[in-house]
Amino acid sequence: GRFEREDQEFHRRVHDKYREIAARDSHRVVIIDGDRPMDAIHRLITATVDEKLRSAGLLPRLPAAGVR
Repeated sequence: GRFEREDQEFHRRVHDKYREIAARDSHRVVIIDGDRPMDAIHRLITATVDEKLRSAGLLPRLPAAGVR
């Protein structure tokens, strides 16, 4: 693909810009450590999306622990 042909400097600039966006819009952009095991990354992404959808009212809130 086209991105794979780009040099290291291009990838560094893209990385830096995404970090800037995340710093500016931390309520909207979440940084996920991609060096973790894949199952840990999957759980973190799933939990993050779930929390964002619940806080936006797009999924029902879960009851507090111990509440029935």
